[in-house]
Amino acid sequence: MTKTNFRFNGVKNNVPNIGYFKYSHYLCPIRTRQASLSMLKSAGRFFYSTYMKANFVKPYSSPEQIVQILKSRGMLIENEHKAASYLMNIGYHRLSAYIYPFYKSPKNDLSLKEGTKFEEVLTLYRFDKKLRILLFNEIEKIEIAIRSVLANIGCQELNDKYWITEAAYFANTDKFNQTLSIIDKELISSKEDYIEEFRQNFIETYPPAWMITEVLSFGNLNYIYSNISKNQLMKHIAGYFGLKPQVL
Repeated sequence: MTKTNFRFNGVKNNVPNIGYFKYSHYLCPIRTRQASLSMLKSAGRFFYSTYMKANFVKPYSSPEQIVQILKSRGMLIENEHKAASYLMNIGYHRLSAYIYPFYKSPKNDLSLKEGTKFEEVLTLYRFDKKLRILLFNEIEKIEIAIRSVLANIGCQELNDKYWITEAAYFANTDKFNQTLSIIDKELISSKEDYIEEFRQNFIETYPPAWMITEVLSFGNLNYIYSNISKNQLMKHIAGYFGLKPQVL
């Protein structure tokens, strides 16, 4: 058995190489590296949950009080009543993320940079809000297009409107069964009118592809696409977006 020299609490130690690890001021012998990592994670959870937790003692502060706190930290506020109104409508907890860049280093000192204005914080908040709206709008367009293209091209290429729920069109049976299980759960929980109407009026077990793609998550759609057995179909779907199959 080999031995390893290391320092523990400033003292040189000579111990067998059986997976020792150091955690805070404790030394625990573990038989394998995997067990060492597992023990470390468990010890970490125990340490933090048992010794690091404390009562949340921070009191509630009204918007008017927060205005005064921000002023004490160096923020310039021209209209305190208006600032308090913004804090009431937006919330300090949300707005604090936009105040953070204006703090001097170290940030924990909670001292704002000279000349920091409340209006500058609002400008940053408004910019981020507009940017998110623009991004979400474009992301939604892409997501809707992928849902529709996956259903449409699949139906066209395979000449089967139920292709998404047919194992013959997929490469990996286990992945297909997992997908089918997800489809079952989504259809059962769906409150969409068109799903309810299909269940009530038609004898087929599953609705057609263009209905199924609407109730599945984007991740589920990707899972379906990645398991398609026909390379040509994958190429046509990816090609519609100007992509190679492995990129979609």
